[in-house]
Amino acid sequence: MAPRIFQLAGSCNHYPWGKKGTDSLAARLCANTPDTGFEIDDGEVYSEMWFGDYPDFPAKWVESGVPLADILRTDPDGLLGKHVAQEFDGQLPFLPKCDPKRFTDPNHKPEIAIALSKFEVFAGWKPLSVISVLLNIPALRQFIPEGTTSWTNNTLREVVRGLLKADEKLVREVEENLKRHPRSELEHVHQQGYILDLLPRLQEQYGSTDPGSLVALLCMNYMVLEPGDALFIPVDGIHAYLSGDIIECMARSNNVLNSGFYPRADRDNIDLFVETLAFSSLSEKDITLRPKRCEDGAEGHTVIYEPPIREFSMLRADLGGNSEECIRGQEGPSVAIHEIHHPSTKGSTPLVERLQKLEPRLRKIVAITGLPGCSIGVIHKGVEVWKINLGYRDVEKKLLPESDTVFHLNSLTKSVTAAAFACLVQDGKITWETPIRSILPEFAEGSDEMDRDINAIDLLSMRSGHQSLGCLPWQGNNIVLLDKRDTIKFWNSTPRAGSFRSFFSYNNWGYGVITLVIEKLSGQPLHQFFQQRIFDPLGLKRTKMQDSIPFDNSALSYAMLEDRSPVRVPEPTIGAGIFTEGGSGVLSTIDDMLVLYRKYLEAIKDQPLSGKTTTPGNPFVRCTTLVAPHNFLPAKSSILREQSYGCGWIRCQLPGPLGMIGMNNDFGEMPHVLEGGPSHLCLYHMGMMVGSTSNIALIPETDTVVSLLANASPLGDGTDWMSQMIIEEIFDPPTRHNFEEYAEKVASKMLNHIPSLGRELEERRVSDTKPSFPLEAYTGLFIHDRTPFKIDIRLDKEKDGLTITFMGYEVETYELRHYHYDTFTW
Repeated sequence: MAPRIFQLAGSCNHYPWGKKGTDSLAARLCANTPDTGFEIDDGEVYSEMWFGDYPDFPAKWVESGVPLADILRTDPDGLLGKHVAQEFDGQLPFLPKCDPKRFTDPNHKPEIAIALSKFEVFAGWKPLSVISVLLNIPALRQFIPEGTTSWTNNTLREVVRGLLKADEKLVREVEENLKRHPRSELEHVHQQGYILDLLPRLQEQYGSTDPGSLVALLCMNYMVLEPGDALFIPVDGIHAYLSGDIIECMARSNNVLNSGFYPRADRDNIDLFVETLAFSSLSEKDITLRPKRCEDGAEGHTVIYEPPIREFSMLRADLGGNSEECIRGQEGPSVAIHEIHHPSTKGSTPLVERLQKLEPRLRKIVAITGLPGCSIGVIHKGVEVWKINLGYRDVEKKLLPESDTVFHLNSLTKSVTAAAFACLVQDGKITWETPIRSILPEFAEGSDEMDRDINAIDLLSMRSGHQSLGCLPWQGNNIVLLDKRDTIKFWNSTPRAGSFRSFFSYNNWGYGVITLVIEKLSGQPLHQFFQQRIFDPLGLKRTKMQDSIPFDNSALSYAMLEDRSPVRVPEPTIGAGIFTEGGSGVLSTIDDMLVLYRKYLEAIKDQPLSGKTTTPGNPFVRCTTLVAPHNFLPAKSSILREQSYGCGWIRCQLPGPLGMIGMNNDFGEMPHVLEGGPSHLCLYHMGMMVGSTSNIALIPETDTVVSLLANASPLGDGTDWMSQMIIEEIFDPPTRHNFEEYAEKVASKMLNHIPSLGRELEERRVSDTKPSFPLEAYTGLFIHDRTPFKIDIRLDKEKDGLTITFMGYEVETYELRHYHYDTFTW
């Protein structure tokens, strides 16, 4: 009996919009197919791998090398099914198509695409109401047909014709004018501000004279698909793929017209292009193809994508670990593609499969805590094993985070500042025990003898005993109110909250003082010292102290509303040259963090064992001191194992509770991670500012790094819960914790926290009281006697009340409400 299942080798094509060499997933998959002899040429561009019977790039039977079309001709009824063979003339399915003079195939070409990774695409026309407003921008009005009073589909056709026929000089001029257009005006047009972000990318990818960029940006829907999302391109529809990897299926046809994102010499006739296309607007909902559960999958792992055409549908079976699926026989021919490469990994291992299965639980934590977006990276046994990106870096534009999306590191900056100080110790410019006042004479001015003995270790390990006045630098707009030049004045004014060198008091201001020491001894601003001594030697591409020059592909900042939906908040201003920049000012990505912490971990492991203070080829020095336990954390529960603080690192001997300096710990007892399992030292830290959270965990014994970055200050620290969940998945202890339940409890308490403060204030308020004096008597400029901190209280005549302004920032002005007697609140 003739075989009915054939292992196929696909064929790669070389369209110019593809990817070079091993960057192409199509090429890698083709090269991994057994017995094909296909080898990747790093100088060649690969765009697609085809598995059909089309003659240009036919699939072949691996065993014999015979093209699929020839195999089908041997037994069309048996291989295709009698009905399909008769209806489609013994070929894989197609339907007739008109205009054979230009289109070589008598078939139409509807298609669907299923994303394997984050996938960006332009597809379908925007609503005419949006396009008409965009074309009213002065530089674009010239493309509106003369005499246009109202927009129709034919108006759009002529606009597209005019844009595509524009000469290179005009295209360049229009794009430059568009770049300078105010973002605020574009945002008012149905959130079209993304145009200004995509234009430079398209210019870099296709040049500044390709009219296709204008057509795509102004007239086409921009969509971002997550893995598993699908879209359907109907007959006579328009689309252009921008980035990412997909599996695509289409009717048996290579009828295509190219007029943009293509070398000018190879573009098709523009008039034919616009006359062939349909110009009806399609919303994202019209284009998106939702999968449904497929009843033909016996084990329930299969979904089906059914486009509104007769030629084909697509099934997707997701198999992880030891799961299996049995798909019942289909009427007609089927092509099965087994993809074992995960887009975020360099191989598949049992650990990778387990981590992949965590995704639904991670997404649940994201939903519970209200995180808009999060990027995660994992190294285990020294090898990068997993990266995943969840949610959105920009909620309004639905832009997904990537592993090179820039986030705020927040207090993860502290371990970098400590490492920078260690470089000065290694250079012989200072010791760990050198009193700070010997470098900065004004430090501890007017204080007692203990304060005059404070050294770097005291500040880096939070053991100075000084209380951090964390409420002073910030109000409601994420502006750092205090001036870096006044750092020492503010430090000298902080009260001592506990005993010197035996009391843990988390204090960002100490890292502000360390910043001044580094800058004085190195002769460089802190951000330059970071770059020269740490970031550049590591080859970090998208890591720096925040400054006035923003990165592209950056996560926006959000806070949470009561319904757990995100709301934009101003970006924090902390960074280069700002108060306490050494505590929280660095920006980075998951890609760079994995490089940085792999090297940090290498030095942490090497130097205590070698007895040396350096590691060859590694910028991190004096790590034995950096990670030593210099101070002990206050215990909230009965903890027998170590809980201490080094220099920008928290030490926890597992099994034990993590997250001990974060918000989750403020609202309940923390679970003991790896409970019942073997003991491991975990070095970790967490970071939070309004609009962002971050988390890093290192386990030296197993060369493990777990890194998370998120773009919100949410309902509980989701990055903390997810980090703990991942650590337990890696080490698989006997006792596993339900982190979703912990997250829900903390989120619920936080939702009640602000209202409870309001209730408490109301309960303590003495009713029916009035101020002792006329409101004018309370007005004036009030300046702290030891620092430049000031508030300005003014009369608001319109509201017959008072206002308070902090540090002269008008944007930080708030209504001062009478509470009782001579007490006011804001």
